[in-house]
Amino acid sequence: MSNTMETPARLKNKILAYFCVCYVALALIVDHNGKFSLSENHFRLIFWFAIPAVLFLLTVFLAKNRSEILHWLDVRAISRKEWYVASALMLCLVLVIAIIPIIPSLADYYKPGRINFSHRFFWLLAWLPGWELMHRCLLAYHIPRSLPKYSWLLIPLFEGLYHFNKPWPEMLGMFVWSGVLTFWTINRKNACLAILAHLVLECLLIAYLGFAA
Repeated sequence: MSNTMETPARLKNKILAYFCVCYVALALIVDHNGKFSLSENHFRLIFWFAIPAVLFLLTVFLAKNRSEILHWLDVRAISRKEWYVASALMLCLVLVIAIIPIIPSLADYYKPGRINFSHRFFWLLAWLPGWELMHRCLLAYHIPRSLPKYSWLLIPLFEGLYHFNKPWPEMLGMFVWSGVLTFWTINRKNACLAILAHLVLECLLIAYLGFAA
C-alpha cells in the first residue's frame, strides 16, 4: 500500500526531472540562436531566472518532504570546515582571473570596454540566481533520483555548452569547475557554497575588466 501511494509522487518528480533536463537543453539552443528576438538581459531574466524560479517552487510544492529540497538553500547546514575549504577554493579563483592576460584567446575576448558596465549589475541579477536554482538545486536534486547514471555529467555538460561560443580554455575550465561544484553540491545536498563560488567568480571577472579598463 505504501509503495502504491508513493508511486504518483515519484512519477511526478520523474516527469519534472525530465522536463528540467529538456528545458535546459532547449533554452541553451535558443540562447545561442536568436533568443526569440529578445534582448540578452530580457531573455535571461525570463528563461534563466523567472522560469527556473517557478520550476523550483513547483518542486517544493510536489516534494514529499519539503524540508529536504529547502535544505539545499539552507546556509546553516554549512560546517566551519566547509567554509574553510570553500574559502581556499575561492582564493584559487583569483589565480584563474590572473591568467586571463596570459592566454591569448582569453585576453582577446575579455578586452577592456567589451562589456557595458552600466548594465552589468542588472545582467548579473537577470540570470545568476535562476541559473543556480536550475543547475545547483533543481538538476542536482532531480538527476540523482531519476537519472542516476548521469548525475556527474549532465550539469557540467550543460554549463560547458553554455560557454561553447567562448574561447575553448574557458569552456573546458567551466566544464571542470562545474564538475567540482556539482560533486560538492550533490554530495552535501546543499547548494549555498557552490552558488557563492559562482557569484565570486563573476564578481572577480567584472572587477578584472573594470580595473583593466
